[in-house]
Amino acid sequence: MSAVLCRLLFTGPEPMCRGQHPTQTMCAYELIRQNENIAAVKHYDLVTTQLLFANAEFRKKVIQSRVENLSCRFSKVLTKAYPRAAGIAAINEPLVWFDRVVRLKKTLMMSPRDYRIHFVVPGTPYDARWMKPEDIDTTDAECRDRRVKICLFPALAEHTADALGPDADIEDALVMNKPFLPSSREREGFNRANMISKAVVLVE
Repeated sequence: MSAVLCRLLFTGPEPMCRGQHPTQTMCAYELIRQNENIAAVKHYDLVTTQLLFANAEFRKKVIQSRVENLSCRFSKVLTKAYPRAAGIAAINEPLVWFDRVVRLKKTLMMSPRDYRIHFVVPGTPYDARWMKPEDIDTTDAECRDRRVKICLFPALAEHTADALGPDADIEDALVMNKPFLPSSREREGFNRANMISKAVVLVE
């Protein structure tokens, strides 16, 4: 279910930023790119998005709507997958929990750094550099020769992104399109030393 939630939250353009880039804004960004560079476009968009998120009316309406929509979509997936389960109703104050998840994404979006979310594929040998066991009483030494049965929560790693080239699409510089899910190349070559939080796994 953590994989489902991450895909609902982190896949595609961020819905909270819809309507932020009318034609006039995109034309202005194109002029900025021509007179400066694509990095300047990225900076200006970050500043305008920060101002947007700081607006009280925006926080009250748009962010709250995002929280409620995410909760609803996740609940539907959960009900379809596990029709007999209690669902999110079993969570104490579920909207508070989803609010925290949305705020986490907002924080990552606003950061000048790049991040990637890494899941552990079942059957992967346990690696203490970026995994930790679900049972807090289980040590890394006990898991050393075992394999992952299921990934309960993904790892979050800082990612060194390639600089945008001069011919990059303006859309690639927008905060709303900031990627968090790794490409196949990034999954294979990510630096385990850049872990911010380790994946929580259940081992066989």
